[in-house]
Amino acid sequence: MEWSHSALQTGQQCWERYRRKYIEGERRPPNARMVRGSAVDRVATESHNRQIKAKADGRGVAGLIESLPSLEEAMDMAATEFDSIADHGLTLTPDDEEAGGEKASRGKEKDSAIALSSMYVEQVAPKVDPIAVQRKTTLSLPDSDLRIVGITDLIDGARGLDVVADNKTAEKTPPNDAANQSQQLTIYALLRMAETGNLPDAVRLDYLIRTPSGSSKHVRLQSTRTTADLQAMIRRINTATALVQKGVFPPTNPTDWMCSPRYCEYFIDCQYTAGRRNDAR
Repeated sequence: MEWSHSALQTGQQCWERYRRKYIEGERRPPNARMVRGSAVDRVATESHNRQIKAKADGRGVAGLIESLPSLEEAMDMAATEFDSIADHGLTLTPDDEEAGGEKASRGKEKDSAIALSSMYVEQVAPKVDPIAVQRKTTLSLPDSDLRIVGITDLIDGARGLDVVADNKTAEKTPPNDAANQSQQLTIYALLRMAETGNLPDAVRLDYLIRTPSGSSKHVRLQSTRTTADLQAMIRRINTATALVQKGVFPPTNPTDWMCSPRYCEYFIDCQYTAGRRNDAR
């Protein structure tokens, strides 16, 4: 059995949603906000790959900045990536429909992806010394058929440190303790330790925020992880595994924020939401 942060989080939110997505393989098209994040990730990945090449070519510290895409190129790259994904179809949320439908939602999030990508190239990437980008790691647990997998956005070696970093796009400022509480960062720290034999020096969330009013900002939240944190995460995964192996997939509480057409792509035809399908929460 294979676990990723996304799979574990889905189960923790609603095991019926996990069943449909990961057991039955019912995948739905992304919404426009998800595509926004993918477009920004594409620009960040290309930026850091160029930096890695510049270092390999012996261009030194200056090459970390000189190799980055121009703002115009970054914006064009984000727009192209957004369209290439969105052209295959989008899932509309109630918010999207209230805001004017697919055309309006797509236009808004594409503009946001372009703005956030240019901000990343201008404000975030120049301060990064990438060790690895989009690093996929698989950890096989001893005496078990369990595997933990993850694709880490960035391993940052700036200032001689080993920092596991993940990019997020959002419409509002996250809580100050978001990095401390992030289960995703704990899993990535576990994978990094499996790879290097050592805990990373730090874990980090880089939030790229575009508010509804159109202002943008970058918020960096950093934390650390201990061996005890990693052991607790493995216990969580073992418990989730036991539940799945028993074939038990309980739905979330119907009053939970996740149990809504706004947040769950399976809400409209879920066997547990009968009688609430016209719910416009």
